[in-house]
Amino acid sequence: MHRVLDVLAALFVSASLLTAGSAVAADDPALTGAPTVDSCYLLTPEQVGGASVDQAPVDCATPHTTQLIAVDRLPDHLSWSGPEADVQQQMSFDCWRAFVKEYGPDTLQLYRSQYSVAYFGPDAAQQAAGARWFSCHVVVLEDDGLAELPNPLPRLSRKLPDSVATCLTKAGAFTTCADTHSWRSAHAFYATGKATKKNVTKVAKRVCPRKVSTRAWYYTWQDLPGKTFIVGCYARTNR
Repeated sequence: MHRVLDVLAALFVSASLLTAGSAVAADDPALTGAPTVDSCYLLTPEQVGGASVDQAPVDCATPHTTQLIAVDRLPDHLSWSGPEADVQQQMSFDCWRAFVKEYGPDTLQLYRSQYSVAYFGPDAAQQAAGARWFSCHVVVLEDDGLAELPNPLPRLSRKLPDSVATCLTKAGAFTTCADTHSWRSAHAFYATGKATKKNVTKVAKRVCPRKVSTRAWYYTWQDLPGKTFIVGCYARTNR
């Protein structure tokens, strides 16, 4: 989905590459039309792929697919006219920083979750009125779209509920453990070296059989900047 961010790449690139977004004040014209933090929305994947939100918030006690966790603003050296890549990178980093602050910095547990973030800017009329805010939303991904979010959203931990925990379908696609699945995340760890299929398989065979409770097991991996990668180990399940 366009604009739903890659979790681990965003967290492992040095934050020094970017200037943090400026804090927003309640009477700041740059906040024209800004939404309220902790609002919930029932958005479709197509709507999450848009540049702005044109839906009204819903009660967080009712079904919803995104929760707004932060409102920030573009720094002075950027504008909505571009460069687009720099604007989107800025929003990406600031939204992931907001997620980490709210839900925990444990990247291994993040890998074992289906959490991601989406970000939205003001619409054309709000931009014309001087709006410079952008909003950061938490989403949970399933193999065929967005999952309904639990309320409240749980922090990252070793015992994530099925509604946000990572499982794999029979075809090996990532989804939540509340969805139909064949493999359940049991462990994740860092490994060093180049993330070739040979190297990943070698370390997975060494570690994963000791970390799962079933004879059959599965593994995935995520390459990281530098000679580091994450390996995820999965136990067989028949749910």
